[in-house]
Amino acid sequence: MEKGALLLASYGTTRDSACSRDLDVLERELAEAFPQCELVTAFTSQKVRRALEARGARVASVWEACAALADDGFDDIIVLPALVTFGGSHDAVVRACAPFTQARIAAPLLADERDARKLAEVLSERHPRIGGGALVLVGHGSGEQADAAFARLQEAFRVLGRDDALVSTLRAEGGAEGLAGMLPAGTQLVRLVPLLLTAGSHVRKDLLGDEATSWASRLRSAGFAVDCVDEGLAEIGAIRQLFIAHVRESG
Repeated sequence: MEKGALLLASYGTTRDSACSRDLDVLERELAEAFPQCELVTAFTSQKVRRALEARGARVASVWEACAALADDGFDDIIVLPALVTFGGSHDAVVRACAPFTQARIAAPLLADERDARKLAEVLSERHPRIGGGALVLVGHGSGEQADAAFARLQEAFRVLGRDDALVSTLRAEGGAEGLAGMLPAGTQLVRLVPLLLTAGSHVRKDLLGDEATSWASRLRSAGFAVDCVDEGLAEIGAIRQLFIAHVRESG
């Protein structure tokens, strides 16, 4: 009889409050959905793992977690990359799992057009249209694959009639100032929403922080009121269910 395991592989975070609101909840729901599997977690970010280890909390890398499961005799390892898109981070998960023939890898959140439609529907319900407002969703961005995924999400919002919604990335050319020029005429309020799994350092500093270089500060300097949503995608139950569906589809 095969021994099955489920490996939750995320970038990770050193922000305990964020982890308790998103990754921990996703882990619990995965355990409930797949009680037949041994559930383990791994962080892809060496920087995050080192910071946690300095605080006395060790989290395995993807390779380390796969190796330990293989040594323990697991014949079937499902790896869920808790990532928004394909790209560099997903490629790193694939490389780490390559030596282990037992491992099969589920899709990230925004793998195709169907995922884009579902995510747009969830986020549109989460953030209804506001008079005089625009919904700005900002991901990390990690190459052509991520850009293509976010373009599909932008199109899905258009199909829903959400011409007030704009999808961008922290690495987008022109940054916050470039996006400000693309906002609908008459926009007074920007609701700034992270397209990141956890509300970690990128959310806290680069996007919503008080520093002059953050997107929130730069949009305010451009004359907009900014409503900062300090929430990772994994805090939203419907999005956690999308990840769970991808695990089921991986078989």
